[in-house]
Amino acid sequence: MKDIKGIALKKLNKLETHDRKICFQKHQTDVGAFLQDIIDNKPFGNRPCYLHIIHKRSVGEDERVALVRQGEYDNIEDTPVACMWMQARLSKPEATPNTTLIKITPGAEEVRIIWSLPEEHLWNLFQTSMFRDDLTSRSINMYKMNKRGLEALEEDDPKTKDEFTGLMNQFAKTPAQRKKLVRRIPIYAPRETAIPD
Repeated sequence: MKDIKGIALKKLNKLETHDRKICFQKHQTDVGAFLQDIIDNKPFGNRPCYLHIIHKRSVGEDERVALVRQGEYDNIEDTPVACMWMQARLSKPEATPNTTLIKITPGAEEVRIIWSLPEEHLWNLFQTSMFRDDLTSRSINMYKMNKRGLEALEEDDPKTKDEFTGLMNQFAKTPAQRKKLVRRIPIYAPRETAIPD
């Protein structure tokens, strides 16, 4: 199909589009549920923390085979083709495209979105088109102009490696505690669906 401002267009399959909409809505629910879980359970006590969301990443064939071998899925056709990851953290990660970082302060009324960076090839969409979003546009500009400022320590972040290690030993000593800090949301390939006559 025709190309608009460098973005290739394709004809939409109604069933696949509907599947993607359902998948998107489910992921929004999963993100909100995990965020609420962190707020309610305070995995780092009364210390502020971050929720790092790594948007859709492909799952390699070897990873899909491993998921079957680990017993998480019965066969490879049922495994996800991609995953979205969320991680509660004490420190800011490196800012990278296709991620969102949210700061959670226990007792505060609201959380604060520090950045929301889409995939790099989509940046122009979020700055000038009907998809324009001030937060995303500001995040993209900050990433381009002052990435270190985006990643800078905040007042209540651990300042040294020893302080960070001590806090992690206090709050995430066991594998079970560490597992509660990470959530994987599977994204499945669209299934072939017969169109009713």
